[in-house]
Amino acid sequence: EDAEMKDDEAESKEAESEEKKEEEKEPEKPKELELDAEEDSRAKITEPVFCNEYDSTLNACVSEGQMLTGLSYEGFGHLNAGIRANQGVKSGRYYFEIKCIETVNNHHRQSRSVPTTVINVGFSTLEGDCLFGQAHTVGFNQEGDFLNGTKSARGKAKKFSLNSSVGILLNLVEGHENFNTISMFREGIRCSEPMKIPEELAGKTLYPTVNYKNAAVICNFGAMPLWKELPFKVTQIAHAAAEDAETSSFLRPAGKCEVVLPVGLPEKGG
Repeated sequence: EDAEMKDDEAESKEAESEEKKEEEKEPEKPKELELDAEEDSRAKITEPVFCNEYDSTLNACVSEGQMLTGLSYEGFGHLNAGIRANQGVKSGRYYFEIKCIETVNNHHRQSRSVPTTVINVGFSTLEGDCLFGQAHTVGFNQEGDFLNGTKSARGKAKKFSLNSSVGILLNLVEGHENFNTISMFREGIRCSEPMKIPEELAGKTLYPTVNYKNAAVICNFGAMPLWKELPFKVTQIAHAAAEDAETSSFLRPAGKCEVVLPVGLPEKGG
């Protein structure tokens, strides 16, 4: 376990070192195309935005609507946990942040090429489950890969260390140069170009989505100020205009619920 902790610390330091090297050698970028958000007098959503435990994988655990943990004991450490927010957006430009605050050692590590901890972040529709790699999803992972539905494009963004603050910007403003794009920011600095979302997601309501494995992650949809300020003013999803947003249909059911418990006995079956 001590060796695994040292490995994880070494990987985090290595990623941070790569971030610094990239910043040192990075050529001057073109002027940021995203401008300050304009004053919006429209009515805002009144429901709080939170990670929706009724729209998640079974191994996802939620605390206070924003703290995410998951099952990691033995074989569970190989499974991604996924969860969506209760509020999605269908127009406008909105932003949210996540941060990994703890990693969980998994003694089933296969090799250094298979990361023990995984973080995927972006958006998805309600058409399928909340795991990236499917047609209704779009986002990024900690390796800097662009997760474009069932496809992925390597190196479209900079890697981020697991203790970095990571923000995702979705631009659905018709007529804007970055219309129908998603961008990732690391510590408030752009680390990807605006990436076009899949055509099949155009015009649909997109919900903030997080996948994680062997990690504790905290999300900031707007209940807190931005952890890292951007070069431009941006509206967090919790402050979205009501006409730009839509509430998930997967919510806590009303009234009493029936609980079904499958029971299996050794050599006896279910």
